[in-house]
Amino acid sequence: KIFGKEQIYSALVATVVGTILGLNLVEISQALKNYQSLPGKMKLIPGMKNSQILDDSQSATTFSMMEAIGILGQLQSFKRKVAVLGDVTGIGKYTIEAHEAIGERVAKSADLLFTIGARAKFIAQGAQAKGLALDKIFQFDTIESGLLRLLKEIKEGDLILVDGSKEMAMGKLVEKIKAE
Repeated sequence: KIFGKEQIYSALVATVVGTILGLNLVEISQALKNYQSLPGKMKLIPGMKNSQILDDSQSATTFSMMEAIGILGQLQSFKRKVAVLGDVTGIGKYTIEAHEAIGERVAKSADLLFTIGARAKFIAQGAQAKGLALDKIFQFDTIESGLLRLLKEIKEGDLILVDGSKEMAMGKLVEKIKAE
């Protein structure tokens, strides 16, 4: 129940270290069965109302968020896909363009988009420009202001990606929508 290149790279490094230490591949694969990702790092967890959360809330870069959105789009057997995305900080002079590019990717991968933060409004603009209907886009300045609307929108069978820079504290949102 973990996804992404970061997890694959971790498993590959563990395999290399295991072979250096003299373990065979069967022993290594058995040990990797118990591998757990760090909290907030592309982990699938149960959400409220029989939804699932793809929790990538610990930190984000433009590239990691694009990968997470791509994975959201590829996962099947969910009724709807919801992207809840916060600002990506530390981009510099390309902040607007980077956030718009993220939004363009969301339009292809999600049924609903929630944005949190001042920079994330450009994610919404990019998604709308690529065809995501305005009534499927919800914009908020803070987690607290968006939480009530998100709680109303979550339905059984939803897959909810939560992602954003560490400074956005998107993990607080995950705590509110995960299954009790």
